[in-house]
Formats: sequence, C-alpha cells, structure tokens
Amino acid sequence: MKLMENEINRKAYLVYALSFCESGKEPVTFSGKTKGNIVEKSNQKGSLIDSVFIPDGEKEVIGKLRETNPEKISQFFGEVEEKFAKWFIKNNKI
Repeated sequence: MKLMENEINRKAYLVYALSFCESGKEPVTFSGKTKGNIVEKSNQKGSLIDSVFIPDGEKEVIGKLRETNPEKISQFFGEVEEKFAKWFIKNNKI
C-alpha cells in the first residue's frame, strides 16, 4: 500500500486464470479481467486482494462480497469458468 500512498487514481484491474493440462500435452489457459479500484486495506479475512480491491459497481471489497453475496463473485470470476467449461465439453473431455 506504500506505493499507492498519495495516489489519486486507484483504478486497477484484476487478472485471473485457470489452466488445464493433460499428460504429454501443452496446457490450455483461460483468463479474464475485472475492473475496479484499490482502497485502503480493510480487516477482511482472506488474501491481500480480498481486502483491498472493490470491483466496479460495488461498494465492498471482494472478501466482504464473498461472505455477504457469493453469487456476485461468480459474476466477476465466472467468465473464466464458463470459457473453460465450453472448451472442456467441445473437446470431449467428459
């Protein structure tokens, strides 16, 4: 947080990824991005990002949203899971 001290523009985005790898093959990676803002660290449990990142359109840090409104989290991170699921089915992995 020292790097953000006195910083007016606290816009940020969170990039997340999911990879799948079969023996002897190259991994396949799916990624997504959620825009938001970095705020002063809260006392929220979880990882650092859980306590400092508020997604655009929300009023609470990710960690608080996980507790109070878990379906909101899949709204932000579900994109990657959906991409993976479509690929998995299309490529007959089930």
